[in-house]
Amino acid sequence: MVTFAKSIFVVGLGVSLFALISCGGSDGEQLPSSTSVDINPGEIVWKIEKTEEGETCYVNENRFVDELITVRVSDGQGRALGDVEMIVSLALSENTSGGGVRRLSVQGNIVPFVELYEDRNGNYTPEEDELVSGGDDPLLITSSDEYTGSKDLIVRVNLSCAYKSRLSVNVAGFYKSMSIDVVEKSE
Repeated sequence: MVTFAKSIFVVGLGVSLFALISCGGSDGEQLPSSTSVDINPGEIVWKIEKTEEGETCYVNENRFVDELITVRVSDGQGRALGDVEMIVSLALSENTSGGGVRRLSVQGNIVPFVELYEDRNGNYTPEEDELVSGGDDPLLITSSDEYTGSKDLIVRVNLSCAYKSRLSVNVAGFYKSMSIDVVEKSE
């Protein structure tokens, strides 16, 4: 119960920090009131085989898929807003059983359900130096591309167990989120 209370406190603290940091734009510039933040795709759902009732779901660290996600910031006419600071977070939904972002594998290793990578070199392949989740800071603070207004991210989605997660982006108070879910196939 104490661990659960600590988790709620940490999540609440993270959300408060997210809100505080997200109040301003890049270099203090105010963005147009018609600013739009778009995430493509808008949702990701993977269906996996159903776990037998009462059976423990162990995470297979080699059972994953990498999903490319593009965040774009634009004005009311659809023109790109470049070099705009954005704050990105990736977290499991509250109703995901067991809490926390990591699970034990059969080998006893701690394995994350979802990992966030910032595709810095544009090759659409997650690389070790591009991993931004799993560290001490749950938020990625980055900027949209100067010319396209876009930012490419990669989310590694583990397909071992069912869970729900959410990617959220905040640009100077303009907010957008998407769900990344792994669900059991219905019979």
